[in-house]
Amino acid sequence: MTKENLNKFLLVGLLILVLVFLGLWLKTRASETPATTLTIDNEVPVISVAKEQTASTASAKTPENGSVTFTATASDDNGDSFQLFVCKTDSITPGANPTCESGASMCNSNETDSGDAAVCTYNLPDDTTTNETQNWYAFACDDNGCSDYDPNTNGSQGNPGTLSDGSQSPIYINHRPDFTAFTDDTGTDGLEPGDTVTWTVTFKETDTDNTVDIYVCSSDSWSEGGGCGEVELCKTPVRDIAGNGTTDVVNTDCTFDIPTVKKDGDYAAYGFVVDNEGLASRLTYIAEGSSTESKQKTDSVLRVANVTPNVNSGTVVITTNSERITNPSDPNFLISDNELLLTSTTASTTTAYIKYTAQDYNGCGTDELPVDATQGNRVLSTVGFFRGGCLLNSTGVDAGAPTDGPTCEVSDWDVYDGSTGYGSNAYMIQQIDGGSGTIVSGAVGSCVRVTSNLPNLCTNTGSGDKIYETGAQSQIDIICTFPLNYLADPTTTDSYYEDEDWYPVITVMDTSPGGNTMFHSYPTDISQSSVAQRAGGWENDTVTIPMAQSLQKEFTVATIAYGNVSVGGNASDDASTKLVNKGNTGIDQKVRAGDTDGGGGTNPEYMCRATEYPTCSTTTNDDEKLPASYQKYSGTDNFVYESAGTALTNTLALMTDTHCLKPIKTNLLPEDYIYWRIKIPDTPTKKAIQYKGLNTISAIVSDSTNWY
Repeated sequence: MTKENLNKFLLVGLLILVLVFLGLWLKTRASETPATTLTIDNEVPVISVAKEQTASTASAKTPENGSVTFTATASDDNGDSFQLFVCKTDSITPGANPTCESGASMCNSNETDSGDAAVCTYNLPDDTTTNETQNWYAFACDDNGCSDYDPNTNGSQGNPGTLSDGSQSPIYINHRPDFTAFTDDTGTDGLEPGDTVTWTVTFKETDTDNTVDIYVCSSDSWSEGGGCGEVELCKTPVRDIAGNGTTDVVNTDCTFDIPTVKKDGDYAAYGFVVDNEGLASRLTYIAEGSSTESKQKTDSVLRVANVTPNVNSGTVVITTNSERITNPSDPNFLISDNELLLTSTTASTTTAYIKYTAQDYNGCGTDELPVDATQGNRVLSTVGFFRGGCLLNSTGVDAGAPTDGPTCEVSDWDVYDGSTGYGSNAYMIQQIDGGSGTIVSGAVGSCVRVTSNLPNLCTNTGSGDKIYETGAQSQIDIICTFPLNYLADPTTTDSYYEDEDWYPVITVMDTSPGGNTMFHSYPTDISQSSVAQRAGGWENDTVTIPMAQSLQKEFTVATIAYGNVSVGGNASDDASTKLVNKGNTGIDQKVRAGDTDGGGGTNPEYMCRATEYPTCSTTTNDDEKLPASYQKYSGTDNFVYESAGTALTNTLALMTDTHCLKPIKTNLLPEDYIYWRIKIPDTPTKKAIQYKGLNTISAIVSDSTNWY
């Protein structure tokens, strides 16, 4: 048998043997139940949709400290629950605790049933980088694996979603602008009421397509949609931002008009920089590697200056009639007199008034003058009234006065010094100490704020503690009352100072809470220290008024007593009459015999028997009549009858050898005497009886060259 046949024989035998044994085994197992096993492979959850709940787009960005909520629906063929993981990179490590790459985790959801929507929220940090977008990748994971969402990626990136429904990456991030500098131009000294304040705002906007709005608010609050929490002082849109993210932007377009009447002091003005998405600047920003305080919500400290008060020139009224300044129904209301008339009798005063309107654009205050300067923002007034030719300065020189005339020294502002009486050319009506705000003693009048009738009563005095508050008033009417003395220098025609007028000088001042005293003098072209100047040098609208002449006198001797005189003997001794000048002019005297020029009056020009005068009814003979010519008069005492003096006539004759000077001080009143003598000639014969007659003495205003 060949080797090949042998192999075939063995193979057939082996096959028969296997079949026999198989048959025997099947026969023995015919009554048993076999066990079966099967292992089903794990299927990863499959995401059907993954997206941002609110789409983050270029036109609807997510703020840097905001949040993005992701949602994803996944199903698991094994029925397992799943978790949603969102990563910054397209990579995740599956397992019992799936993890994004280091630093790439954004958020992950709780365990979610298959088929339900899983949700997780990513909170953007406040100190995020300047990247304007952030890619995201969504994964649905169970304990054994994570979804293979797209054939081309291991997540949702690349899935054909859209930005508008949030199913497409990336997130668009809106960064807060950096607010680096905030100042206003009020400076240390401040701006005046009515001025425009300008803020300088420096900021940096890191997002290339953003714009910003600048707000200045009256309080430190601002909210998106609500704007300034209190009052918006200004808002400026900045739409053209060159060099976004690389260059500081300096803007000076935000301005505010300070109310025209505003109390001086510091006011709050808070700055806010907000981008077009409504995202305000952060309170700190990174500068040169370190955190720096932002100017967001900081106060620029808007300062309103203390301004100089003033007198409205068109409001000054000078009068001796109170109706002109206190009664609006008077037809001459607020019109000065044509001239000041001294209506008083001899050696007395006439009440005079100066009304004016003081104005302070910091507000006119509430208290009557005077007030303590520490209260601040109160108008105080030093008021004088003087003849314009008086140059009030330390030299006491009146440039227009005669050598022996009155001086106009600064001390004369006090008007009364206790020894020389009232002056004739200067009146200190009220004087305020600029440091203390109190009245200086020695003035002759007073000034008070008007509380009724007149238009400027300053009834609304408060301008509020907020810069935007308005309604305060700046003007207050003030009336000064003072006694105008009878010897005040007249300035009307034929007066010594006829080329001058009288001037009110009003120095208004206020003292701010900071202690700075501000002065303004009316007229405006005089200074605080030199409060007058020559007539003709004033501003055109300065109110002046002439002082009228007032002839006032007193004769203190009523009888010319010649005594006993012998016929043909010597002349009598001097008899005298005395005149005292109590007006404001010089005085000359005129004399005559009898009461009527030319005679024929009730009192004849001759003297007759004393018991018969003035009728002289029984006097029929000339020997009982003494003609007027027997009497002589002179301005010099002890004159020689035969060679001096002037014979008396029945016609008024002006005395030319004596003049009564004008008064300068009240207790230095000028006096003027007329000296009289009589002599009886030998013939014709006169009876030895007592005679009586009447001489008339009249006073007239003398030529002004004889006043001093």
